[in-house]
Amino acid sequence: MRQEVTRLRAERLRRRWTLKELSRRTRIGDADISKIERLRIAPYPGQLKRLAKAVNVPPALLLEIVQIDDGRRPATTSTEAA
Repeated sequence: MRQEVTRLRAERLRRRWTLKELSRRTRIGDADISKIERLRIAPYPGQLKRLAKAVNVPPALLLEIVQIDDGRRPATTSTEAA
């Protein structure tokens, strides 16, 4: 089944990292990461850079919506599907 998530969440799941693991790697609270992944809050520029570095994705693409299969692999971006 496919679902739409941010690239940040897709990359975290692909690596099989928990929120706590990404929190440890970025020094950003796991609750804040969860809110950022769900687009409930916008990350500060420094947070965005640390998150992007941790998952090796350019900051400009980190909050883009992608479709994932089985919760781990990015399938397509919403712009690619249109």
